[in-house]
Amino acid sequence: MMYSNAPVATHSAATMSTGPNTPMNAPLNAPATNGEAETIKMKILVVGECRVGKTDLIKSFTEGRALQRSRGSGLSTIGAEFSTKDIRLRNGVAVRAQIWDMAGHERYRAVCRAHYGKAHGALVVYDITNRTSFLQCQQWITELRHGNPRMTLVLVGQKKDMNEHREVAEEEAMSFAEFNDMNGFVETSVATCEGTQRAFTDLIHKIYFLQINPAAAGPTDLSIQEREIFAHLASQDVKNGDKVTMCSWLPCCSNLEAACNF
Repeated sequence: MMYSNAPVATHSAATMSTGPNTPMNAPLNAPATNGEAETIKMKILVVGECRVGKTDLIKSFTEGRALQRSRGSGLSTIGAEFSTKDIRLRNGVAVRAQIWDMAGHERYRAVCRAHYGKAHGALVVYDITNRTSFLQCQQWITELRHGNPRMTLVLVGQKKDMNEHREVAEEEAMSFAEFNDMNGFVETSVATCEGTQRAFTDLIHKIYFLQINPAAAGPTDLSIQEREIFAHLASQDVKNGDKVTMCSWLPCCSNLEAACNF
């Protein structure tokens, strides 16, 4: 299948202010500062059905605040749009995340697929009050892994503040994420800001320790299952004659800028 070029709308970078923290004790979402090691760049996708709250989730994270949730009259994303956010990992590493808001409508699915190959990770988002949006996550996961088998994936249940209208139990979603070998599960609410920072920072940490610098992972950074999956993928690269160093299978660090069109 031939894929069309993605229509792109860019947004200026959003960063949060920070105090005089040293790299090792800086908060998880502290932005990078000047004069330090080169910033690692990551391409992150946010996918899911229409109206699940992907755009609000991104905005809550990049702006660091709670939002009044968009109602039915809100416009859906057309094609793909992106924002950027600078954060610092717990070990002091500076990361610039390019976060792509992918349209949920079927007519734009080819546009979404064009981004899969060069993405480091994705949040797969559903609405906890809409069971159909949850069931459709399986298709999104299948498509993401077909486009990039090594992509790091985290499942996100949006609109947690609307628990009285819940159609998807938290336990069911957690089991679904485990069954699909995803790298995490978070429920979020942009109305209260609960979980919005964690969803992205958990994904970014997993990307760093799984794809960019697995040797730096501590005992709590990766699960046993994730370590086994990484070891298997690395062994496959060795069999194929590839050199396995850092993030050898994905464009990252110094060469990510060109690959992701930063």
